Formats: sequence, structure tokens, C-alpha cells
Amino acid sequence: MVKWIVPSMLEVVEEALRKIRAVTDEAREVARWYEANPIRIYLTKDTEHFRSQEWLRYEEVAEILFTDPVTDPSSVAYWRRMHKVPKDTRRRADYLRFSAVRRCRSRRA
Repeated sequence: MVKWIVPSMLEVVEEALRKIRAVTDEAREVARWYEANPIRIYLTKDTEHFRSQEWLRYEEVAEILFTDPVTDPSSVAYWRRMHKVPKDTRRRADYLRFSAVRRCRSRRA
């Protein structure tokens, strides 16, 4: 349904749309990438080097999941349990295999 706007509000609407597009740019980029690569995992330029690692710390997995381990420390643990990804604990730190993370994420889980 088309909603017409008052001509005097045109600039306000255009600015709002610019802001919405700026805020959603990254999500739209990821969505486009998954459309072109449905069975691969999306990694940003900053996380691309994880492909060469066998094990990832929770903080690294959080980067892949686009979560912040500082503000939401349980997000990776919750995700891991939901997807039944086994963990390995070494020196009081938990690690996940990149291959297991890749399998879950590439299924768009």
C-alpha cells in the first residue's frame, strides 16, 4: 500500500531512509553473500584468517556470530549448546573447532 507524504516532509523522509540504509548495510551485504554462497560461512575481512585455524576461542566465535562477548558473554555458550557443538577446554578457556562452527553457520542456523 502506498503511503503518500506531505511535500514539506520529503527531506525528512529521505534522510530517514538514508539512515536506515546505512544501519542495515552490513546485514544486506551478508544476505547477498549468503545468496551467492549458500553452503559457505560468511567471514568479514577481519575474521577471514579464522579459516586457517583449527580451534577458535569463544571471543573469536563471537566475532563470527556478530555478538559481543563483553556485553553478552553467554551468547556463544548458548549458541554452542543449541547447535550441539562440542567444546574443548584448555587452560581454563573453551575452544570450538572452526569446522563445527562453519557447519552450523553455513546451514544458516
